[in-house]
Amino acid sequence: MLQLAFNQDVVDHLAQRQKVDVNGQIIIQKVTQEIPMLLRQNGFPPLSEAKDYVRLYAAVTRMHTSPPVFAEVVLANTDDHLLQQNFASIIAAIEALQ
Repeated sequence: MLQLAFNQDVVDHLAQRQKVDVNGQIIIQKVTQEIPMLLRQNGFPPLSEAKDYVRLYAAVTRMHTSPPVFAEVVLANTDDHLLQQNFASIIAAIEALQ
């Protein structure tokens, strides 16, 4: 889910949707580098779970939502080609079961 959320088009769209007037690349940098570094510098343990990054992403973009709802919003704002590309192995596994 984070891979989709960090796609430039998706992050730009979500930022615009939330009226966060910041380039998507800045959001990605804050969530993946700057905030985790600041936390470590202040004695917090390193972030180890994807849901921690999801919460940072949601906070930075003012989405104030749970990780499952965040995932729903990301999926709703991702084009089909990108979805197929990111979930190709899961799609192939499901198709093999049919």
